[in-house]
Amino acid sequence: MYSNSEVPKAGALDADVTIKRGETITFPGQQFFDMKDAVAYTYDDNWNEKEIMTLPLVSSTATSVTYRIPANFPAGTYQFGDWGPNALGIRLRITDFAGWWTGTATVRIIRR
Repeated sequence: MYSNSEVPKAGALDADVTIKRGETITFPGQQFFDMKDAVAYTYDDNWNEKEIMTLPLVSSTATSVTYRIPANFPAGTYQFGDWGPNALGIRLRITDFAGWWTGTATVRIIRR
């Protein structure tokens, strides 16, 4: 569908971050276009992917995309790059492509 040189590329999230529910998080990348809402997911005890919820798109440019952390997002400490029950993945979406963010950061979602 797209040559490798045209596929959106998400930058890694390697620095720890704390986000309040209801606030936004911005991810770097390259070649973003026609971005859609993202999907946050984790894994159960058997490493089956389990959707947490949709992250609404706030804004995007060719090199960054910003999503809102919903007010009802489960508060907690999550780990990017992990496969256990406290793992957090965020799947980016454009019209006809899905990718994801990688990294090793700890992400804390806290109450407002």
